[in-house]
Amino acid sequence: SRPVFSQNNLNCDKHKYERYLLPGSGVFSVASTYGPATFAPAPVMVFRRGGEGQLELVAYGSLSTVDVDRIVLKKIVLTGYPARVH
Repeated sequence: SRPVFSQNNLNCDKHKYERYLLPGSGVFSVASTYGPATFAPAPVMVFRRGGEGQLELVAYGSLSTVDVDRIVLKKIVLTGYPARVH
């Protein structure tokens, strides 16, 4: 499955959506996916398949929590005029 990336915000329960991992930025990110339940602290390694079918290590870390109520917020900008207001 494709993961949903977000920032790891320890101060609140809402986390900012990230479009992709930021390499070399020193920012900790969280990848949320649906899968089998695994208990922390399990090691995690993320691979990407290269052009010739070779696997390339992209990220590594550990499982933080199994939380189905994690809130990931995505900021969008609406443009235009309202067509109808009730």
